[in-house]
Amino acid sequence: MNPGLKLSTLTLGLLALAACRVDAGFDDLVSAVPPPTGTLGRWMKSNDARCVAAAGHATPSASASNPSSPGHVVYRLPDGHVYRIEARPGAPPEDLTRELDRIGPGLDGFVNVSADGQWLLVQTTRFGCGVDMCTAVVDRAACSAQVMVSGTDAVHPEAASAIGARGEIVVFPAGGAHHPVDLFAVKRTTDGWSAPVNLTALSPGRYNKQPSLSMDGKRVLFDCGSDPGAGLGTSVCEVGTDGKNLRVVVGAIADTGLKGANHHASYAPDGSIVFEGTWNGGAEQIWHVQEGKVPHLVNVDVDPGDETRPRYSDDNSPCVLPDGRIVSLWLGRRESDKVQKDSGHELKLMNADGSGSEMLLTGVDVVDIGIGCGQ
Repeated sequence: MNPGLKLSTLTLGLLALAACRVDAGFDDLVSAVPPPTGTLGRWMKSNDARCVAAAGHATPSASASNPSSPGHVVYRLPDGHVYRIEARPGAPPEDLTRELDRIGPGLDGFVNVSADGQWLLVQTTRFGCGVDMCTAVVDRAACSAQVMVSGTDAVHPEAASAIGARGEIVVFPAGGAHHPVDLFAVKRTTDGWSAPVNLTALSPGRYNKQPSLSMDGKRVLFDCGSDPGAGLGTSVCEVGTDGKNLRVVVGAIADTGLKGANHHASYAPDGSIVFEGTWNGGAEQIWHVQEGKVPHLVNVDVDPGDETRPRYSDDNSPCVLPDGRIVSLWLGRRESDKVQKDSGHELKLMNADGSGSEMLLTGVDVVDIGIGCGQ
């Protein structure tokens, strides 16, 4: 559907577990929203022991609720499940799909997390969404969920979307009147949610996707280009979540004259930007840029088998943790000086300057549709 035409009276369909009051923030988010009528708006309850035991207390996920945690990463695997994992080597993955099954059955697509870690955004067929999949806002403990709807019609993003800290804003890509794909923002109000605002009507790119919100929810980074798959010629753009101050922050053409594909950008804690770029001979690598300065390569380690070649090529889709460390999908892990070509996209951690590289998750092939970082 075209949100620019059909989402003029956006409301929330709320699906809550009465036994699972785990965060006052969730109650704050929905307290003023009356439960709408229809399948998508009906209230649901669960007697799941995991949530019942936590009613009125901290979230039942010890890892996710730990305020001293180094942060969390969310991702999707080819098994169709979405997961969350603490950002430390050896941490066990948490199967979010299995936890959402306790609220209602269905399948899940993309998953993202707010910067403060309090909110998950899941593309799903659950809760009456149907086979086309719509978007559900889920609390940190995966005990309560709400579906974004317009009347009886759910919001169906075309790709990965983003949710702000405190759950006050959601930015999603969909077909627009100005481009094949535009970004739209909806914001929480005192009586529900606002009508969608097209943020990218003035974008220089036809395809505006992969949103990443700033911590304060006032700005969003995104891919903007002529290629629907963020290929050669794609730039990193930025716009305010009020639709103002749209600009290209990392153009496709480097100072050296090389043309690349720059995308999957993420804000660092200091407001600088980390992104995936292909300026270095076409290699997919992680770059960093501060306002007014020249972008520089973060992946500076040298391949021990070939000192003329950077070690960390095929390094994709970065997101930045609250402590500044960078998580990415790497295809070049070595064991006994041999690249593990069958390992696929594995989760890698490194410091903001590229040092201290560690593997967070190995032996899997994370689906490269975007990963999310949050507290």
